[in-house]
Amino acid sequence: MSDANLNFVLFWISHVISVIQIIFGTFGNFFNIIIFTRRTLRSNPCSTYFLAASVSNLFEIYTVILFNYFGINWNWFPSNTNDAWCRISHFLIYSFVPLVLWFIVLVSFDRFLTSSLNANTRKISTLSLARKMTVSTMILSFVMFGHLAFLVKSIKVDNDSYCTVRSSTYTIFYNVMFVIVGNVLPVVLMAFFAILTVLNMGKVRSRVTPKVNNMPNQRLRSRDHQFMRMLLFQVLTTILISIPFCCVSMYNTFARILLEQQLSPSETEIINFTANFLGILYYTNSVTGFYVYTLTGHKFRVEFKVCIKHGLSVISTVICLPLKTQQFISKHQRGNHVRPVQQRPAVITTTV
Repeated sequence: MSDANLNFVLFWISHVISVIQIIFGTFGNFFNIIIFTRRTLRSNPCSTYFLAASVSNLFEIYTVILFNYFGINWNWFPSNTNDAWCRISHFLIYSFVPLVLWFIVLVSFDRFLTSSLNANTRKISTLSLARKMTVSTMILSFVMFGHLAFLVKSIKVDNDSYCTVRSSTYTIFYNVMFVIVGNVLPVVLMAFFAILTVLNMGKVRSRVTPKVNNMPNQRLRSRDHQFMRMLLFQVLTTILISIPFCCVSMYNTFARILLEQQLSPSETEIINFTANFLGILYYTNSVTGFYVYTLTGHKFRVEFKVCIKHGLSVISTVICLPLKTQQFISKHQRGNHVRPVQQRPAVITTTV
């Protein structure tokens, strides 16, 4: 397949997938922010990390996916011609993109702590620690990757403008660091903590006796258990999406840049097409969260339904729907109200 054909295929892939990512990503992360800030969930440390990840996802959607869509489909690259935007865009992109994965690592670490058999280990997981870890991770990301903004510049080469770094040595260093710290390391760590969490859950189940009034067993099967299930599926989805892109990125960084491997023109076209295609799919990580949580978390679905019903009630009042319609919506909400399940007291029998 010729270079023109590959570019044509990549154009339509980007055109379709980017639109889907922007629409579904905006919808999902918007509701993630609403749901994880509700009173019933925001007291859990895990919600803090999920909330931070959702905010980072929105930044990625509107600083990376949206501008890539404009660039590929309309050949509009404002960072190539504007020096200030060149620096700002690189700071935002390379600082926030790693956070999408690192916040999932923090969720994995938190669930590892809460699933431990050691009470002192479980006590480490607190809302205060979650907030400190979130802020610290953001600061570290800005420090480690933000310095690129001071070295990039919009330059002209043969009547074409590019936003790039002139130093080839720094480019190699930054590519290696970004691939390892921003992509490979978080994927490895989230898989590591997810496996430890599964092992801890197995140990807890084997030691908890199945009694009716056993409170540890009830807690394990309630909100914390649902968060663990949401996390494990999120980690699995993230790993499946990220591994192909990480492999291609490592090949480009080490084989083509460091070792200066020589490829034929056709091989170069195929490698570039594969890297661009997997890069487009890689940004799906910022979209999948809401839909994974909806499919795997009962409590999350309940809160989502409450938000939808409340929103419909507000909309019906604002747009002045007929009174009968408003009464029907209100009645339907009361009829579907989620009531807590009352557990019957245990009956104690005695032998005379």
